Amino acid sequence: GATLICSNATDPAATLDLLEAEKPTITNGFAAGIAHLVRHPSFGARDLSSMRRGNLYPIMASEVRPADPQLRHNMLGMTETGSVVLISGDESDQPESRRGSYGHPAPGFQTRVIDPGTGAEAGTGELLVRGPHLMQGYYGRRREDCFDEDGWFHTGDLVRRDDDGLFYFLGRAGSMIKTAGANVAPPEVENALAEVCEALGVDATVHVLGLAHPQRGQVVAAVIATDGGDPVDDQRLRDGLRTRLSSYKIPRRFAAIRRADLPLRSSGKVDLAALTELFDG
Repeated sequence: GATLICSNATDPAATLDLLEAEKPTITNGFAAGIAHLVRHPSFGARDLSSMRRGNLYPIMASEVRPADPQLRHNMLGMTETGSVVLISGDESDQPESRRGSYGHPAPGFQTRVIDPGTGAEAGTGELLVRGPHLMQGYYGRRREDCFDEDGWFHTGDLVRRDDDGLFYFLGRAGSMIKTAGANVAPPEVENALAEVCEALGVDATVHVLGLAHPQRGQVVAAVIATDGGDPVDDQRLRDGLRTRLSSYKIPRRFAAIRRADLPLRSSGKVDLAALTELFDG
């Protein structure tokens, strides 16, 4: 029922050229890539009025751009499932109680949420998926190494499921920060920090990670990436976070870096392990 247009362009100008030429009505992409489009010098002169839906909010026309993107359903996908796993067809603003929702399982998928430690069903825990759209397996590995005995794929994604069956992404199992016995989900802190930066007039992207600490196990740290890599005012950021986060979730340490210097993995995602070197010493 639609024409699907894909691009592997690495130049923001080439992507903007494609959007202008093909005039898609629904557009989706990764947040890091969208930021590059907005910062391109030619962005202000582009005609992107064809876009009516999707998650490229920063480059959509003001009349269709939500005032608060966190009140629109997000989506979760992965290579192993062929495409999107959690999604919603409801493009309207949601009530505050559904802030950060990722919708329901896409058609064709069965889902479970389990406690990673015990394997018992849980409202918050690791997402398991099963269905005909999944991969057959990882190349060079036995099927039993990819799926459990009941055919479930353990995604490594931590989620919460509410009473209405809506899912909320909390982070990767390996990226959850454990500080003084409490769990901190990096996406929650990143979203709050992004709001504070915007309120302070700072054009920044934020990355949150855990640093080893001898007494607390880990402490929350944040990297603020801007075009110039200018130093950040730690105290103003913490003051802005106090009304948004519990005290143990507020970063103890901050570092600044130029966007151009962010270390990337081969997938194009930020290398969080490499970011820890910013806090050495």
